[in-house]
Amino acid sequence: MARWRELGRGLARGLSPSPSPSLGLSLSLSLGLSLVVGLSLAGCEGAGPADLDARELAMLESGTEPHAGVRERAGEHEGAGGSVEAAQGVASDGYVGVVLAGRSVEVRVPFTAEVVQLPVDVGDEVESGEVLARLDPRNAEDELRMSEAELRAARARRGEIDAGLAAARRTHEQALTLHRSGHASTDELAAAELRLEQLGASLARARAEIDGLATQVELQRRALQERSLTAPFAGVVAERYADPGARVGPSAPIVRLLDRSVTRIRFAVPASSRQRWARGRPLVVVSDDGARTWSAEVTTVTPEVDPVTHDVFVEGTLRLGAEPAVPHGTPVHVRLSGARGQ
Repeated sequence: MARWRELGRGLARGLSPSPSPSLGLSLSLSLGLSLVVGLSLAGCEGAGPADLDARELAMLESGTEPHAGVRERAGEHEGAGGSVEAAQGVASDGYVGVVLAGRSVEVRVPFTAEVVQLPVDVGDEVESGEVLARLDPRNAEDELRMSEAELRAARARRGEIDAGLAAARRTHEQALTLHRSGHASTDELAAAELRLEQLGASLARARAEIDGLATQVELQRRALQERSLTAPFAGVVAERYADPGARVGPSAPIVRLLDRSVTRIRFAVPASSRQRWARGRPLVVVSDDGARTWSAEVTTVTPEVDPVTHDVFVEGTLRLGAEPAVPHGTPVHVRLSGARGQ
């Protein structure tokens, strides 16, 4: 830029009155062109990259490449007046990133049921184990009552079999004693043994039936408890997919929950600098308005390189401590700790 301005000043200083009108016109045109070029380039020299808009932040969050627009607005290209880092404002602001939730979970219905209560709405903060939705329990309660009745009846039948089996054992022992003393025939002893075997088999079947019904009752009790869907962790409700009165099918989502116990950041850096962003490296994260600063550390670097921009995506964990949570989707500026001005 300075060379062009110096060239314009040199041309201005070197002008002298010309005896020829055509020569004077030519020099005047040259001077005018030089001044226009110099002023245009000087204006470009002070221009910087415009702030990213919401669309580009969304592209960054989703993994799409937003940096071509940054380079285009900054007027910077690799090998032509500056590096990619300079075009992205690394020396002053760091790389543009976005805040992401630590986890995002959709709470789903395990079976077809009607939603009777949905006490949470989008934006509500919930604690782990807090009820998010209640499903119609009537069918489950009816099935549980029927199974419990069958289980009671099976246990009563086993009690009868136990009593009959005890009597059959006494009869068998008497028949065996009488048979040894010659006071009972072989047929009488065989009949006592057969009755003992039959009751033993009935007892085995009764035990199996009771075990099956007990398992069924336990599963139905759990299913009844599942009619109340609870939060698997403390977080905030991001989406609500149903309303009270709606009938939802198995595996249908009810709400989407964001985990705020862990906050992530995501940003893109040139692939050539991948080695600088090793896992565990400390980061400095600054809010878009510069009012808040947090520490963070690198957790992952994607192995794929964007074929257009030659960037890789870096993710880190934000350390908030006792500070208020940072909303999902918040734009931030990220740099390596101690890397300002490099």
